[in-house]
Amino acid sequence: MHRFFRYSLLNNTSEQPEFEDAQLDTLLNPRVLVEVLSETTESNDRGTKWRHDRSLPALRG
Repeated sequence: MHRFFRYSLLNNTSEQPEFEDAQLDTLLNPRVLVEVLSETTESNDRGTKWRHDRSLPALRG
């Protein structure tokens, strides 16, 4: 399984936050993700990353 880590500008959840571990730096159930696109990463951001983000159950509500 390929894992994706996102460093979004902003994320939020409307439920009890679920984290990967005790570090509390990897939110598993984001409800909102905000990212700023750059010209150099736009193709990937609107392609692979977008498809992956749309598959997250918390974002499909």
